Amino acid sequence: MPKQIYKIDQFHGGLNNNSDARDIDENELSVATDVMVDEIGKITMMGGIDAQGAAARTNQINPGYGLFQFSHDRVDGHTSVAAADDPETGADYFAFSEPDNAGTVDIYSAEDTTWGSPITGMTDNTGGLRKDAFYFVDGALRISDGEFGNTNVNKWYGYTYAKLFQTSGGTPELTLNQWSLQNQELKSFTDLSITVALDDCSAANPDATALVADKIILGWWTAEDGGWNGTYALGVTPVYIGGQEGPITDAGNITLFNQILNVQVYIGHPTIDNGTISSHPLNDNRIIGINLYIRSFPSDDWYILKEIDLKTGGKFGWSQYDDTHTAVGFWTDGDGADGSDASVNDSDGATVFNDGTAQSVAIRALASTDEYAETTMDLGVHGATNMGTGRTGTVRISGFESVIYREISLESTSAQIFTGSAPNAAIPVVNPSNGNKKKFTLEILDENYGLLKKSVQTIQIDVDADAEPPPTGGGDDDDGGYGGSGGST
Repeated sequence: MPKQIYKIDQFHGGLNNNSDARDIDENELSVATDVMVDEIGKITMMGGIDAQGAAARTNQINPGYGLFQFSHDRVDGHTSVAAADDPETGADYFAFSEPDNAGTVDIYSAEDTTWGSPITGMTDNTGGLRKDAFYFVDGALRISDGEFGNTNVNKWYGYTYAKLFQTSGGTPELTLNQWSLQNQELKSFTDLSITVALDDCSAANPDATALVADKIILGWWTAEDGGWNGTYALGVTPVYIGGQEGPITDAGNITLFNQILNVQVYIGHPTIDNGTISSHPLNDNRIIGINLYIRSFPSDDWYILKEIDLKTGGKFGWSQYDDTHTAVGFWTDGDGADGSDASVNDSDGATVFNDGTAQSVAIRALASTDEYAETTMDLGVHGATNMGTGRTGTVRISGFESVIYREISLESTSAQIFTGSAPNAAIPVVNPSNGNKKKFTLEILDENYGLLKKSVQTIQIDVDADAEPPPTGGGDDDDGGYGGSGGST
């Protein structure tokens, strides 16, 4: 339908908050905040003109572009110095572009009354002088060149504070506490020049060849009786300040057959020793995490498998790693768990522990060897290497009337003997039926019930004419459904 223009160009009636907004004259205002209407036909900002106080700057000017004011909690925004630990007392700033091929945006600090040039790298003038547009949000300044004939990328300038790669005691390997200049784009690890690679850690951790700077290693290994079956791709994304993610980088493929999947993340850095990391190993100070993804073939859909915090890490924090640690985390047999009960040699190859041979896991004694006897078992476990600070595992014994589970330390290099009284008391068991080659399976499991060590021990169980088989069904130590599992990291 036809429209008419109704022109309002008189505002000198001023503010009228006494009448309803529908009843005011057309030269009156129902709302007016920090404005003046003392000149007919004009609405102007309240205030006056005053000298800003900044020292003269001889930048070339592209009219209409390149000047911006912002305020920030942190001082010294006119300069970017690593580990500056700038106070949070606040300061006001001017951003003033140098739009020629010098490629800088200069910053004036009203608190320091000083200019600096912390924003660099916008040097392309193919299409003409830069037309810088500014945007300030969440404590960071963004700069975009509006001259589309130029190839300058958008910049991000803000304060980064993070304590990264904290050890189990909470001590960070890297503390970021400084103004940082980054390309604004949330890049993938590939775009950040970070290599992402798989490493089969079934037999050993990554070696010296694999350990280089600018690299993420996804060390993986498997355990049996899991839920992963097929060919899968693993990928990772960087997680930036604010929880934003970059694109996925595909690390490669693995094939699993009804197995448990374990993944260990290694981040390469040329100065990885404690206390010596001076720069972010992933080439962007805004990255505070990594997300691990998995994709099954032939699907194109990725699913998140694990969120990895670059600050606190996992349960035990981040640990220093170098090529002398290729065997760390692997079970090594000790020799202090051998037993003394009577047993016989097993012609079909089962290991017999009680023939004087030193062992790493063994039933050391049974208080009674009568069939169906409710008795106690002395158990010995001995790992020769420290598998990691604070790590615990499980010993699982099958062959009695119910399956037995006991927690053990994977950190200890001393023999762990279950005998006598608490805390490592002798273990209550119910013997099986009689036989001179009764087999007992002893398994050492890690935190994810992955198999570290398996042995078979034979013990003679004696006939007891008065014994009766116990009722069927497990008790407190019955197998509670351990074994099958989905992927774990």
